[in-house]
Amino acid sequence: HILITLVLLDFDRRSQAWRFVAALPLCALLFVSTIYLRYHYFVDLLAGAILFMALRAGFERWIDWGSDEAMSS
Repeated sequence: HILITLVLLDFDRRSQAWRFVAALPLCALLFVSTIYLRYHYFVDLLAGAILFMALRAGFERWIDWGSDEAMSS
């Protein structure tokens, strides 16, 4: 629930700012309801967020690896 939601929020933040603003409260409610309804533990949400940050950082490094600036240094 958390990982894919964060991926979609990040995409919207970068490409459609208005959609990001509209989706943010709904996603926050999703995060809270996931805990409240006991579908996941808090540590599962934390793991999803950490995995998202690690994948995003790795993906950005991978994208930058092929750029002209990265090749010249």
